[in-house]
Amino acid sequence: MSNRGEHSAIRSRLGARGGGREGGRGGGHGADHGAGRGGTTRVTQPSLDTYFDDDETQGEYSEEVVPDSQVNEEAEDSGVVWMAPGELWFDHSSISRDITNVIQKYFKSPWTCYTKVDKDTKDHWFTLFKRTYKWLPEFDHLAVRDYHANAYKRVKYIHYQITRKSNGRKPDWMSEKVHADMMKHVDDDEFKKRSEQAKKNRRGGSLTNNVEPSHFQGSISTTEAAKKMAKESGGVMPTAGDLYLKTHTKEVPGKGKVPCSSKAKQIKENYEKNVAECVEKGIAKDPNQIYFETVGGRKKGKVPGLGSGASLYFAPSRRGGSSSSSYTPSIYSQISSRLEETQQQLTQKSIELETTKNQMLKAMEDDLLLRQREREEREAERLQHQREMERERQERERERQEREEHAAQMKKAMESYERMFSQCTGFPFSQSQDPRDPTGGGTPLC
Repeated sequence: MSNRGEHSAIRSRLGARGGGREGGRGGGHGADHGAGRGGTTRVTQPSLDTYFDDDETQGEYSEEVVPDSQVNEEAEDSGVVWMAPGELWFDHSSISRDITNVIQKYFKSPWTCYTKVDKDTKDHWFTLFKRTYKWLPEFDHLAVRDYHANAYKRVKYIHYQITRKSNGRKPDWMSEKVHADMMKHVDDDEFKKRSEQAKKNRRGGSLTNNVEPSHFQGSISTTEAAKKMAKESGGVMPTAGDLYLKTHTKEVPGKGKVPCSSKAKQIKENYEKNVAECVEKGIAKDPNQIYFETVGGRKKGKVPGLGSGASLYFAPSRRGGSSSSSYTPSIYSQISSRLEETQQQLTQKSIELETTKNQMLKAMEDDLLLRQREREEREAERLQHQREMERERQERERERQEREEHAAQMKKAMESYERMFSQCTGFPFSQSQDPRDPTGGGTPLC
């Protein structure tokens, strides 16, 4: 089953941007990609001749490779898959598998490497690939380059898989004649000589040495390994050194991280030493540059230990496949660095804003507490005043009651006196005057 289903998200993101580039199966794929089933014009992009070919002549099988009837061959019924760097690109394992399938379908000559494949066949393979995979116009040059680089590896691996890994067994998709001619090439003395030398090189110069593992990243590309690490770390892309250590070392109980080979061990030790020196001396150097200098720069156009992932960190060499010790970060690396700087600035700004917010919240809280205390004090004063007023009212009420009681007592006493006086009028208090009393004196008692 094809792996294209897992890229539906990419199709949805890029499909709308592609516009008319995704032509119908019956009417063609658009002007940029040549005619479809109903058209007759074939438009080809630059082939690998631009990057790898050395003007070798075509083999005896070149006439039967791309007949005119095959130029507009029907494509698969599956939908178009849109590609984009950083999303789904030629470093993805599913793309490599589909390129291999296209090559195997039209493998009409015993090619040992991609440079020996004739131009018509290369263009035909690329045309078939473009019937399923598409990209935006701004990625054309990058797509052509990366497609041919991938196809270069696929053809080489097909030859190795048949002649070495399968011990010469013919695969079902290959014709008897092509297989027989390919096996004749394996018996060639010059090929055996080069193969023997390659074996020695892989064993450190001697066939008695064991072949050490080249990495521990499995069947995925270095770029895929980098994306996987970035996903695990919340979207932060690993440095070139971290990527190398991840793909070339593994955790062994009791031994820690063990390198896959003596070469990987040396690179690991030198890289960690260089990083430690920069930290000790206070030198602010890009970790990617430290790795680049540790491995000695580019060798034959490649950065050792990174494979396809080198393009994430270092700009392509302008001198093609030559060696270079000049460090130039890739556009992706520069953007990543700027994004990281921006992220750090945003983080710092966020910390400052958070500090300011906390200060404002504390000031507001202090002001709220102050207002609460003032309100409580006013409430306490009001209650105190209310209690004092209540005491005064009660005091006045008590005085009033005392006055009323006193008045009632006085009234009662007066009433008692009045009754006493009113009773005095009934007694005979008058008497005759004593002759001895002086005349005209005195008044009656009652």
